[in-house]
Amino acid sequence: MSHKPSKDYQKRKLELTLLATLLEFLGLFAFLFSGWNIHLRNILENRIGSHFLILSPFYILIIAIIHEVLFFPFAFIKGYRLEHRYHLSNQKFLVWMKDHLKSMIIGWILGLGAILCVYSLLRLYPVGWWWRAGLVLWVIYVFLVKFAPLFLFPLFFKFKPLQDEILKNKILEITKTAGVHVKGVYEFDMSRKTKSVNAAITGLGSTCRILLADNLLSHFTQEEIMAVVAHELGHHKHRHLVKGIFFNFILLLLFLFASEMAIRESADYFQFRSPADMATFPLIALVFSIGSLLFLPITNAILRSFERHSDRFALETTRNPAAFISMMEKLSNENLAEDSPHPIIEFLFHSHPSAKKRVALAQSYLGPIFTPSREHPEIRGQSL
Repeated sequence: MSHKPSKDYQKRKLELTLLATLLEFLGLFAFLFSGWNIHLRNILENRIGSHFLILSPFYILIIAIIHEVLFFPFAFIKGYRLEHRYHLSNQKFLVWMKDHLKSMIIGWILGLGAILCVYSLLRLYPVGWWWRAGLVLWVIYVFLVKFAPLFLFPLFFKFKPLQDEILKNKILEITKTAGVHVKGVYEFDMSRKTKSVNAAITGLGSTCRILLADNLLSHFTQEEIMAVVAHELGHHKHRHLVKGIFFNFILLLLFLFASEMAIRESADYFQFRSPADMATFPLIALVFSIGSLLFLPITNAILRSFERHSDRFALETTRNPAAFISMMEKLSNENLAEDSPHPIIEFLFHSHPSAKKRVALAQSYLGPIFTPSREHPEIRGQSL
């Protein structure tokens, strides 16, 4: 495994993320403390009127355009230049730009809808708006989680039922063993855009389906693919998606309540007319940014625990730690994952345990309970 390219790649990605985060904080502080948020509101009122449903979309659109101008260089460097520099991307610039524009438009539409919901509730319920807004936004979030595989994912990739019938039957058999009901197994054309590989189980209930990247199917053995699928099944078996949805709901309520307190405590200083004043939007955005950063280590710790649970589930379900180890090594190589990051970096910024720790866990399963037998001859002779 080549460690230096992956270490350099991950270091540069982290540096870009931290720089973008710093710029976001500075931009929001400047917007608030310079009074530009008030000036923008006043200019729009003079030009287009003060009606909420007219003023709000224009206010948010202008801020979104400013945000895009400021952060496009980071998106381009991180999403295009860096990926090409480390030979991970297969995309031409125009294709990448098309995807970027799609993501931007979808983000604007969803963001505008969410913000209009929040400010509508601010106007209707000056007291207690925050928990009502939290409920509405959470319902929208659950809806997106459920239906994104049907409506959003196909905007970026082409999906088709898995063609390998033998592998498909193995996967469906293991889903039955795990007690996880899926609507189907699909492959998608990830190799058209990147050399990285991926797999996932997406959706909820009637939209739950297994998605396998075509380059995963072409570069990994069936035993390794089964280890990947078993890991993803572990997330569903342990209800990690549902737990994550409720954890996000708690964070959403907490950030909205903090926004309520921040608006009321600073209304005179920032010259807000009311809590429903659109000029409060940069303050709410700042509260969410600070909250997300403060809770990032906690969020990542929870996600790492989910990954460990799913790794154990995969090892206990497939009873093939050798395949799991070779799968992890290939994933690290293909995706340029750093196999042993600094402990502080891992604690603060990584949502997955390091590859080294995950391989060590699998090696521990090469013990007595996995003693080679007639049923598991592939483990015989392994020395890891």
